[in-house]
Amino acid sequence: MTVDDADMVGTFEERDGDATIALRSDGTGALDGYFSNYPELPGTWERHVDAIDFSSEVGLTTIYINSADELWISTDVDGSDRREFERSSDEAEAAAPVESSSAEGSGAPCAELSALLDAAAGVLAGMEADIESGIPGEQLQLNASDLALSGLQVEPLVPEAIAAHARTLADTGSAITEAIENGGTLLDVMSLWAAPEVLDANAAVQVYHDGESGCGP
Repeated sequence: MTVDDADMVGTFEERDGDATIALRSDGTGALDGYFSNYPELPGTWERHVDAIDFSSEVGLTTIYINSADELWISTDVDGSDRREFERSSDEAEAAAPVESSSAEGSGAPCAELSALLDAAAGVLAGMEADIESGIPGEQLQLNASDLALSGLQVEPLVPEAIAAHARTLADTGSAITEAIENGGTLLDVMSLWAAPEVLDANAAVQVYHDGESGCGP
């Protein structure tokens, strides 16, 4: 993280509402109470010059930066109507422990590993579905966001070597999401996915899931 990124870590409470934004130093966070159907919404965040991209299962939410202590989210196209947040703490509450359906006696996070592999498969399927148009679709972007989130969830739960692969997949998910947001083509997305280290990471996680972890059939 850069110094500027580190300045944004913390918890922000809505000025005239009940929503909260939590930004953690590991790139994970939460947007709780903002969407009526999601009282708790975990995700990942990435800092840009004057905004933060928050990726979650509902897609990408842009959080604009007034200062290190003030954030806002636009509720209309031109930004004239907005929901404002102010810092309440310099630390974001730690993510709640994730319950995993680990193989008996193995201690492996089987549910999280499966979710990561499913997200990777979703990215591949999304690319295949968009080949004819050559334009990355909304489903591909959502799958890439899932990949970023799943990779970060797996990273602290597995041995160091597999954690590095999980992080590679998470970074790839974020890179694909950013490429699509910036108007990238399907070829741009495919080139990110086809990088040798990404293919190796996906294969390594699959081998670990099926073998050493005890999660496989």
